[in-house]
Amino acid sequence: AFLFCLIHVRRIVREKRMIPLLKAVGLTALLCAFQLAPLLTYSLQGIGAAELASDVSYSALAPAQLFALGSGNTLAPRNIHLTRFSTEIGLPLLAGAALALYGLTAQKDHGLKAYTAGLLLAGGVCFSIAATELFPWSYLSVLTGGLTDYIQFSWRLLMMTVVLLSLAGGYGLTRFAGSRPDAAAMLALCVAALCTMPTLSREMRFDEYIAFGEGDNTAYTYREYTIPGSDVERTTERTVLMDGAVRMENYVKEGTTVTASVVAEGDATLTFPLFGFDGYAAEVEGREMAVGLGENNRLTVHLPAGTEGTLRIWFAGKGYWRFFDAVSLAALAGLAGRRIWKMQKRRKRQVSAAH
Repeated sequence: AFLFCLIHVRRIVREKRMIPLLKAVGLTALLCAFQLAPLLTYSLQGIGAAELASDVSYSALAPAQLFALGSGNTLAPRNIHLTRFSTEIGLPLLAGAALALYGLTAQKDHGLKAYTAGLLLAGGVCFSIAATELFPWSYLSVLTGGLTDYIQFSWRLLMMTVVLLSLAGGYGLTRFAGSRPDAAAMLALCVAALCTMPTLSREMRFDEYIAFGEGDNTAYTYREYTIPGSDVERTTERTVLMDGAVRMENYVKEGTTVTASVVAEGDATLTFPLFGFDGYAAEVEGREMAVGLGENNRLTVHLPAGTEGTLRIWFAGKGYWRFFDAVSLAALAGLAGRRIWKMQKRRKRQVSAAH
């Protein structure tokens, strides 16, 4: 977005679009505040930051993968795991790009729409090349001091390919359809659905996706999803460690919520099979218990001597997150209210004009 603004900075200034752009950015930030607050909380605590960077060139696609109508099992990229999921551009987008080229070559008078479609098409091609081994990721990493390594996977750039080629293909479709662009658009959607359905079905039946949540959380084997210093090889431990004179019965763990009956004859500390991310809370019969980090960053709960009753542990989040939840909700309500107000205002003008 910043790059596009930089390219068109003269038009932005000349046509006085800066204020509307700032409004759009501000509104987007308000609507997303409920998600940005937790993200920034954990980012500032170092979760993900230290382990996020990786060699982008290792995840670069073999160029032929872009055009493989399937998972590309016969191909041999540097990272063989890339053949296990779909990384191709896809027939609908390729057809759209062809139609865009047709529209550009068939039109003699190239106006603003054709110029924009050409830029979109060129951008889609550039991002596609950047996702492959043809792009000099290693050199770019050296030139940027490793900043490009935070992309992690070059195939993520295909997200931009999808956006740009979709828009360019829309231009080509309208040029090809002539007087019935609506019918052509409906046909294109049907063809796209037919082309992508086998891929989506195969992805949804992927064994690891089906098993996810039924056993160990495989995502925690990646260090960027854990508290810094965690031993990812020991994430399968399910035991509760008890330190001190304490008895525990009726232990139940459902996801990130734990309940148990406890009796602490002396000060005691319980260590549970939960990563102690900031935001957990614990109480016994309504009385708040202190939580902390134990061995391998597992969640600990300190029970003072004489504590007896039902212990409950749950992820409560941070109190100030509720404020940002309210900010996003208010922004959404304000946006909807403004839309309704404008519709009513337009309806009143139409009634007045009719009389």
